[in-house]
This record gives sequence, structure tokens and C-alpha cells, in this order.
Amino acid sequence: AARARPALVRALAARARTLARAPVAYAANWDEAADLAFWDAYDAIGVNAYFPLADSADAAPSEATLARGWAPHVAALGALSRRVGRPVLVTEVGYRSTPVAAARPWQHERRGASEPSDLGVQERLYRAFFARVWAQPWCAGAVVWKVYGADVDAARVAADYTPQGKPAEAVLRAHYRAPDPPRGR
Repeated sequence: AARARPALVRALAARARTLARAPVAYAANWDEAADLAFWDAYDAIGVNAYFPLADSADAAPSEATLARGWAPHVAALGALSRRVGRPVLVTEVGYRSTPVAAARPWQHERRGASEPSDLGVQERLYRAFFARVWAQPWCAGAVVWKVYGADVDAARVAADYTPQGKPAEAVLRAHYRAPDPPRGR
């Protein structure tokens, strides 16, 4: 709908401003954000950042592999931000705790399926995100997907997106508690 009806999406931005009286962003999927023509109606370019960062799901990627994987996406987001004159708000960033998370971060576990967990992959993915994206001058911040309530069942979410109770939680805590870098302004 966003590609086919950009006037509608512009009208939604205007309507949201009358209701919220706050900055407004639209959350585009990672593979469509550069093609949308209405970013000037929003305060930020919202991107759900499920970029593929590794070619293969067969092996747990190294930090160097993830850094190389982010390079073209960081360049593209920076170019989009400069072209449109808006910062980028990462409206979703999330990684499952599985070996395939870097190659296919958008892939959810099939209902009833059991997949192996790999807490190290999730932790490295968040480290790579903060190292490559977080302090970019065009980055206005990020929203983490997915955090459950305090009563999360650790066994049920071992391979899930949540960082709760996993090494990735410490990575997120360190970056969100640190003073904000000068970004997105």
C-alpha cells in the first residue's frame, strides 16, 4: 500500500500530527525504504532493520563477517538520509538466537518447530549493530524487537528474538544506558 498509495501515507502523517503532536515516523521494511516517495512528510525515515548480514546460515558468522555485512546497508541508509534530509529511526531491530539469524533475520520459527539456539550469534549481531549503525550521524535511535513481560519463560524463548536472560541483553543494556552519541540531529 505504501508504494501504491503514497498520497494516503502522506495523509496519515498529517493526521497523526494532529492527534499526537509529536514526531512522526513510518516503519518501512528494510528492502523497500529507499523506494518510497513520501519521506518528506515524516520527521524520520523508519526502517525495520532485518538486513541479511551473512551469506550462509550454515555457520555462525564472525564479527568481521557481520561488519562486512553491514557495510552496504549503512552506506545505503546514509545516502537515503542525505537525499531526503531526514534521520533514520530503526523502528525494529531484532535477532533470533539461532545460527540462521544473520542470514535471514526476518525468519520466524515455524509454529511447533524446535530449532537449535545460538546465543553467541544473537550477541554478535547486536554488537555489530551498535558498532556499525548506532553512532552514525543519521541514526535517530532504535527500537528492539522483541521484549516480553517480566514473567518470560526462558525455555520457550531460547531461540526467539527476545534478548531477555541472554548475553545480548547485556549488550543492549550497555548501549541504552550509555550517554547518547550525537546522532540523527
